[in-house]
Amino acid sequence: MSWLNDTLSALRQVVLLEHRVSDLERDMREAQQDIAGHDRRVQQLETVIFGPVPPDRLRLRGQ
Repeated sequence: MSWLNDTLSALRQVVLLEHRVSDLERDMREAQQDIAGHDRRVQQLETVIFGPVPPDRLRLRGQ
């Protein structure tokens, strides 16, 4: 029955890893949304500071 315990233990580990991956994917989506919000804010500040400038002519974000 040792093999059964080993198998159940391995399955529990797989389930825990799947939950962790799901949490990391959610965190990644939230971070991407935060980055997009920051990019929009930077663009707004660039417009306030420098006036309307075509995006290909002004890149403060190192792009």
